Amino acid sequence: MSIKLDPAHWQYFAEGAANLILKSDLPEYRNKLLRVRKLAPGSPSTADINHFYQTQVLPVLGDYYVGTELVALPAGFVATINSRPPAEGQRNDKPLDENESHAFLMESVYDSPDYCQESFKVKSTTFTLCRLPITDGTIDENNSIQEIVLEFKPKWLVPSPNSGDTSLRCRTCALAYKRGKTPGLCPLNLVSNDAAVVERAFAVEFTKLSHHIDPTVYPVAEIVARGLYQSELLDKLKQLQELDGRGILGYDSTQEEIDNDFLTAMAARDCTLFITIKLNHPTPSSCATGGVAPSAEKIVNVGGTDYPIRLKIADIDLKNPSPEKRQYWAEIERSLIEENWYYKKDLPVCTSLANGTV
Repeated sequence: MSIKLDPAHWQYFAEGAANLILKSDLPEYRNKLLRVRKLAPGSPSTADINHFYQTQVLPVLGDYYVGTELVALPAGFVATINSRPPAEGQRNDKPLDENESHAFLMESVYDSPDYCQESFKVKSTTFTLCRLPITDGTIDENNSIQEIVLEFKPKWLVPSPNSGDTSLRCRTCALAYKRGKTPGLCPLNLVSNDAAVVERAFAVEFTKLSHHIDPTVYPVAEIVARGLYQSELLDKLKQLQELDGRGILGYDSTQEEIDNDFLTAMAARDCTLFITIKLNHPTPSSCATGGVAPSAEKIVNVGGTDYPIRLKIADIDLKNPSPEKRQYWAEIERSLIEENWYYKKDLPVCTSLANGTV
């Protein structure tokens, strides 16, 4: 896609370890973000990642994946961004790759990005609250919330292929215990075929949410749990993760080439899920006009009230199977097995494994 990108109209918005996210002050990009790759020698180019999206990810996830377009970067764009002083909150850990010729123009997961100013974390989930401005354009903190956006990583939705039939916990929970942490959301609970298990998982995870959001006004845990349970999204993500039937220890650590199925599964294990709860809106716009809503949009009824929500996956990025990365993956998996983290009986068991529902 060819569009005119002027760095003067693009500013820091957010970032991850591998990418910088920019937002624009131009009205035509109000609901768009620009993702530009940081310098990381040996990593796939943006064009390579786009090919991976088109051939491996989108055929399975469809519109559940955040809208992403490959755009050409004009000469000097990246250098100009690199020359700026760090923005408030910017890591400034790596410069952008000035040899990168493309970026991704992505849809924003926020309906009203200019009004989403309050963010906080509850365990492993980031919440962003969006309020409409009052008449002079400022944000009134007492004004009703228009939108709540949740962001978290679903992680490993199927057991590790290397953990064996006697494993008592999933890979995500086992790794948390190894690192001396209490696990948060168990991924296996998120894909349970029992709605009560899914709702209970979010209710426990969000016990401290009432410090920020009154659950009697905004029943977030119930909305999220029911939205995910009614959606095919996590089943589709599982489909990508199940492409790996061997696990990293099923490969010769130095000689055998890792196949695309393994790399796709690893990318799907490290993605981000965004859930947008749209408040004070009767229905998604497509439903309101009698059309068919995209599969990523749902209506969830809690306590007799309908809540439109949108479910989007982002950051399923092609992994670089370098010798160092392969060794890292293998060492983690081997330690979970040899140190007994999958099998210890004095630690809590993952509910879905204990019930035999995986």
